[in-house]
Amino acid sequence: MKGENKMIELEKTYISSSMESQIAEMMGRNENCDVCLFYHLFSSLVFDKKKKELRFPTLREFWKSGVAVKRYLEYPCKSLTAIKPVWNLLSQYLRKGSYIVNFVDEKKVCEDIVLILSIDEKKRLITIRYKQLTGDVIEKTLLFEEYAGDFLSENVRKHLLRFDIFDVVKQEGRIDRKELRKHMGNAKLSFWDRKKCMKKGTDMDKVLSEWFIIFQKAISCLLEKGVINQSPLNPSDDTLFSSANKNLKMKLKRYDVILSNVPTYITGEGE
Repeated sequence: MKGENKMIELEKTYISSSMESQIAEMMGRNENCDVCLFYHLFSSLVFDKKKKELRFPTLREFWKSGVAVKRYLEYPCKSLTAIKPVWNLLSQYLRKGSYIVNFVDEKKVCEDIVLILSIDEKKRLITIRYKQLTGDVIEKTLLFEEYAGDFLSENVRKHLLRFDIFDVVKQEGRIDRKELRKHMGNAKLSFWDRKKCMKKGTDMDKVLSEWFIIFQKAISCLLEKGVINQSPLNPSDDTLFSSANKNLKMKLKRYDVILSNVPTYITGEGE
């Protein structure tokens, strides 16, 4: 019997606009892996020149930053009934605290990425998180056979299953002020970048609203650590970046101004 869909609560994650970025964010928050790396990666957005839109960092960028190490498990198989050893191997990695991602080829059920949260070998159950084609991010528990049928059939047809396994690298919590200044400067948008984002409409509106939630957390952390001596945010920003406000042009302009102001408040760069 298929499990019920469970909608993701905001307390678990801030990002719902991108499943891949949500997984990277989840790693950073769950592991508390040097909060400075969390805000360093997620306190600003990336302008994707290919897709012409603003987005959060991807898993690849998270990995290349050195915050996580990546390996992968490949298993040759010719039928869905021949993948029993896979569940045991994945279960071992989960018990060690690894994060397991399954990039799926078929798009019948969801977008192309699934996060495996837990595996119960005795009950033959797997709990996953993924983004439906409707855009909703959900958690679901399925029987092994159901998961294989919904998400792995195309991989089996190619006779190869692949799972990416990430482990977070523990950090010391030191803050490189010069790097923070550079990071904020690189995130600024040009006039033409903003014009391109305007064409994305609702999608960009959602990304900016999610960014603002994370950025507030980042600023609180920077203030607490004494890295900045003043917040670049105004009381009116809460209203501007709310999901109810659809003024995307103003959000994009204010986003640029906020990031431009952060470096002016950085203290003690000689440390």
